[in-house]
Amino acid sequence: MQILDLNTHPASYVSVADLAAYWEVSRQRIYKHIEAGLLPAIRLGPRCFRVHTKTAAEFERMLSTRGVRLTAWRPKTKPARAPLGLARRR
Repeated sequence: MQILDLNTHPASYVSVADLAAYWEVSRQRIYKHIEAGLLPAIRLGPRCFRVHTKTAAEFERMLSTRGVRLTAWRPKTKPARAPLGLARRR
């Protein structure tokens, strides 16, 4: 079911694919938010999650009040290693 507005969406839960389409991001981005613990979800299978509609709306509101666009935000991860040629530069 396509999401037009999270605050008025009739379904109690939404899929990762529906959220990704609504927020115009990849599904992988949504999975990263879930894995980081920032977007609570219910696991129904190995890669099958459902997010409570109200929780998704609160997550969206939290990011917008911080001035962060969903596409620009990334969870903090380990810094990437420099390529071998650049790592030993003196």
